[in-house]
Amino acid sequence: MPRLRLALAVLWTLGILIATTMPTGNVPDVEVANFDKVVHFGLFFGFGLLWMWALQLRMARRAMLVLIVGAVGAFGTEGLQMLVPYERTADLGDVVANLLGLLGSVGLFALVYPLLPRSAEPSTHAAQ
Repeated sequence: MPRLRLALAVLWTLGILIATTMPTGNVPDVEVANFDKVVHFGLFFGFGLLWMWALQLRMARRAMLVLIVGAVGAFGTEGLQMLVPYERTADLGDVVANLLGLLGSVGLFALVYPLLPRSAEPSTHAAQ
């Protein structure tokens, strides 16, 4: 089960990288106000939740690692958009949405974690 959790987290992370750097012509137009920000929030909410679920560290260490790596990713994906050879634009609003999704998922996981049955959570004695 821990390998499945890790695989899902890695695949989600790769999906974020692909989604935020592919040409915008491949992205369908959606006429909903702030839909782009909702997508960014959701991408990083999923990132945080999956990595919190996958890592086998004590809660504080797990949260700190996910927040640091996620924040680097939140800024990094927008920075990458300035480097790709096709039309992509970096947006500070996207970074804010990324960070809010990340914070929300880590906070939610930390609140729900104590309520989970111990058999549903990875052991915290490994990789500390």
